[in-house]
Amino acid sequence: MWQLVIFFEQVAESKLAKFVEDIVITPRMVDIIVEGEGKSKSFYSNVNEEYMRTLEILSKKLKFVEVDLLVKTSKADVQLELEKLRQKAVSKVVKWCS
Repeated sequence: MWQLVIFFEQVAESKLAKFVEDIVITPRMVDIIVEGEGKSKSFYSNVNEEYMRTLEILSKKLKFVEVDLLVKTSKADVQLELEKLRQKAVSKVVKWCS
């Protein structure tokens, strides 16, 4: 009986950890998108693998919050914050391209 309880606790913990990973916005992620590697460098020099990986992570998080019912029905501001980061990233790319 206890083995079954432990098993279900482990399953719940694993799913919760995955959920948190899918929605959390780390300070490093914000720094990379907003400031790049340094304010003194041009945006072009900041477009590197880390920046691109961060944009991919942002894209995955945005897709996740669009389809996850728990996030949609919660009062969490994560979707709003992710959208702000997306807008900042888009504006940097548009500025870089022009």
